[in-house]
Amino acid sequence: ARVYSAVTGDEVTREELEAKGMKILHLFRALTARQMGEADQRTKHDMIPDWVFHYPEDKEAFTPGHDKMDVDDMELAKDMLYEQMGWDKATGMPTRDTLASFGLDDVADALAAQGLLPA
Repeated sequence: ARVYSAVTGDEVTREELEAKGMKILHLFRALTARQMGEADQRTKHDMIPDWVFHYPEDKEAFTPGHDKMDVDDMELAKDMLYEQMGWDKATGMPTRDTLASFGLDDVADALAAQGLLPA
């Protein structure tokens, strides 16, 4: 926040800068959905390629230090991220309440008009 304030002359606290970043992230998510014409960002956008995952013969035989991940763990990670972001777990889209909390009611209205806002 100090660097941002020094460079821009816009004096902000760390909390205010974080809120600006979150607002930008919600806007970017909305723009992505509009560009794709797809509300289901979870399965159409937030995909993880198969090569990331580790499929041992024995699912319990995970090797410590291995660089491969488990599909179920990554889906749980998505749930956790979406919850923290205020996004719908089923679609990965910001909810109307989340958008409104950042002063983005007009974005929520536009997404709803296009069928891109979660119910």
